[in-house]
Amino acid sequence: MAEQPIPSTDLDCYRDETPAWSFPITRGGVAVDLDAAGVSLAWYLCASLADEDADALETKTLGSGLTIPTPDSGIVQAALDADDTAADGLPSAMYHRLVLTESTRKTIVARGRLFILEA
Repeated sequence: MAEQPIPSTDLDCYRDETPAWSFPITRGGVAVDLDAAGVSLAWYLCASLADEDADALETKTLGSGLTIPTPDSGIVQAALDADDTAADGLPSAMYHRLVLTESTRKTIVARGRLFILEA
């Protein structure tokens, strides 16, 4: 079965805010069990679409910007803190991607642009 294309999700917030966004992760219309063994998540904020994971401006992982309110719901919440959105924090425009790793298989499950707006 072919992988479904990942829709682009553009996000925005204002400087000095502490925003959070929810991302549903499904496969074949069914929520992915995010509590399964070998599952990890990372949210990468990058200057360019071509940036490798290691080149990200900021990386959020479980317990450090990413949370899973209910593991079997397939919902991941990604958050920025006030340091990220401060004037001397992240740039005003970048790209984001949420990567699900199951054992050794990495899948981009959400992506798009992120804008930090001036108040």
